[in-house]
Amino acid sequence: MLESKEQPSFGVKIIALWTVFLLGTLFHTQLALMPLFHGLSVLAPHGHVAIDMSIFDQVIA
Repeated sequence: MLESKEQPSFGVKIIALWTVFLLGTLFHTQLALMPLFHGLSVLAPHGHVAIDMSIFDQVIA
């Protein structure tokens, strides 16, 4: 027969949850600040070019 596994205690679940949350926050912050680490402006777009939407007026009309 299959033996049932013990469930982790509430304290272990809370510690795991906080660990995942804090690590996720840390990595998310590091990614957001990456331009600063490379001497780039945070306000300037990096690799993304705005599209002039007026070119679509000819296609739609």
